[in-house]
Parts: sequence; structure tokens; C-alpha cells
Amino acid sequence: IPLPPPPAPRPEGAGVEKEKKS
Repeated sequence: IPLPPPPAPRPEGAGVEKEKKS
């Protein structure tokens, strides 16, 4: 069974903003 395609990368800002706020 072929593995499903990897999830699309999150748009810049979603993770960056969280890190800055922390």
C-alpha cells in the first residue's frame, strides 16, 4: 500500500508567531 503524500507545509507565520509569543 503506497503511503499517502506528506501534509502540506504550514504557511509561514502559524508556527513563527507562536514561537515569538512564547
